[in-house]
This record gives sequence, C-alpha cells and structure tokens, in this order.
Amino acid sequence: MVEAFLPTAASALANDPITAFHELHEIASTVLRTLDVLGVYKGKHRPSERARRLAAQLCAAIKPTTFATKLSATRKRDMQQAAFLLSFLATAAPKKFNQTIVAIDWDQVGTTFGDDWSDLFHDAEVFLGVCFRRPEHRRAVAAFIARNADRIVVMPPRLALMAPDVACRHVEKGRRIALSRFDHVEWRFGAGLIPYFHKSRPDLVEALLTPAEATATRALSQHHPSWYAEVTLFIRLLRQLVPQSLERILAQVDFTGAEIGWAAALSNGGAPRRAVALLIEISKDRSDSLGEVARRLRTRFAKLSVPKADDLRPLT
Repeated sequence: MVEAFLPTAASALANDPITAFHELHEIASTVLRTLDVLGVYKGKHRPSERARRLAAQLCAAIKPTTFATKLSATRKRDMQQAAFLLSFLATAAPKKFNQTIVAIDWDQVGTTFGDDWSDLFHDAEVFLGVCFRRPEHRRAVAAFIARNADRIVVMPPRLALMAPDVACRHVEKGRRIALSRFDHVEWRFGAGLIPYFHKSRPDLVEALLTPAEATATRALSQHHPSWYAEVTLFIRLLRQLVPQSLERILAQVDFTGAEIGWAAALSNGGAPRRAVALLIEISKDRSDSLGEVARRLRTRFAKLSVPKADDLRPLT
C-alpha cells in the first residue's frame, strides 16, 4: 500500500511538508517504523530494509533549503509535527536532515517563540532537541539559546543540557531550571546537569537542586512503582556529589507512602526495583521512621532489596 501511495505522499511532503506529515506520520511510524518517538522499534521490531528504502523514497522530493524556509516559519501549534518530521528525516535521509538544519533561519524561529521564551512550551524544546541531535549542529542551537538567554525566566532542563554555560549563568542570576514541575521530577535531565554544575560551578549546585527537592520528596513517597523507574542515576549522583541535598529529600519522605510504594517496586522488579533497592541501602541506617521502613523492607525482601554492586560504586 505504501509503495502504491508513494508518489502522492512524496509530492505532498515536497509541497507542504509539515501539514502533509500530520496526515502521514502514522505511515512513518506504525508502518515503516522509521519515526520512533518512544524508542520501541528495536531488535526484532526494527524497520526492515524494505521499510528503510521506502522511507528514503518518501523524502526524495523534499528540497532541504525550501523545507528549511518553511520550517523557520513554523507556527507554534505545528512545532510538534515539525519535530516529528525532522526526526523522521534524520533517520530516513540523514544528508537532507543535515542540509535542512544548516539552512534554518534561527532568528525567525526565535521571533515565533516570542514571549514564550520566558517559560518555553514543550513542543518548542522538543523541536530544538531534534535539531541538536547531530554534533555538527549543536553549536548553532546552543548559540541560538544563548542569544535569547535574557528572555528566559524558567529554563527547561533540556535547554540547559544543550547550553550548559548559559544554564550556569541563568542560575547565577537567581533564576530556576525546571528540574520539577507539579509532581514530576526530571530525573534523567537532572542527572545530566548535576555533574556539569558540580565540576564547573560547584557554588551553584545547591541553587540548582533546592527548588526541586520538595517535589522529589513527594515522588519518593508515592504508592505506585512507576514513580521510581527513572530515579537510580539521580540518587547515585546526589549520594556521591551532593549528599546534603539527598539528606534533605529523605528527611521529608512520607514513610507510610514510601513503605507501600517501595514494597510495590520491589515486587514488580525492573528499574523501579533497582532504584528502591538503592534507596533502602542508603536509608537502612537512619534513626528516623524512614530508617525503620528500610529495615523492615530489607527483612521482608532480603534478596530483592539488595542493590546492584555497580550502583554502590562511585561514578567517574
């Protein structure tokens, strides 16, 4: 079906790429498996050679300079589709992806963001993340962020990782990097920022982490094991580099909620179990109620609550 539809689809992408891809992205992902937003098309699910060939043919009529002009003028509501299309292009036609990114008018993109620079919306930061994908384009994206740094009030951690020097100056001015929002903690992005700040600006580590500590405390008190899936590396880094922050977080954990959630994570296994086993090891010698919870869980789950040896070793 895709082969039969290919000339029509390719023509539509060439004429109006972003609008057309809104209608075609299911073909790119579900059928061709070349757009992999969730990272699930691996191993036996990876795209076949035939699918890769069809994906490349789908992009054949796209002219990078023309596409870049249209991309530079993308409306805010179309940023998600623009990011999807760029991600697809990076896999299906990497040379065209590179040529497109080079030709983007960053000043025009910045004007589109407008007042939203103060607290950039999610689709915009994902769009920049896709543009940052290849090493040869990272300097241009980081420079774009730096030129607009004064307009940023709350910096998304994804942008902070793209332009870490800008992130340090941002925190130095008393502004916040959004390692937490509502009840969500950006554990993975935080794990990327902690070592950089600790090495480059150790005087700013507390200012980076403190605004997120209350949210981290609530997250580590939750009943469902899914809350602990991405926690391990962040906790390892705090334990090694910023133990005072980890102490403040653990001291405020709701021990009744933690006992339920930590037990569920140990029972369910996987990444949540790994994180909770580390938390139990760290907490078992505490003299407070959380320490009692950790000791009870160590007795109840004698083997499952023992952390991996690698998780107890210092990170280099």
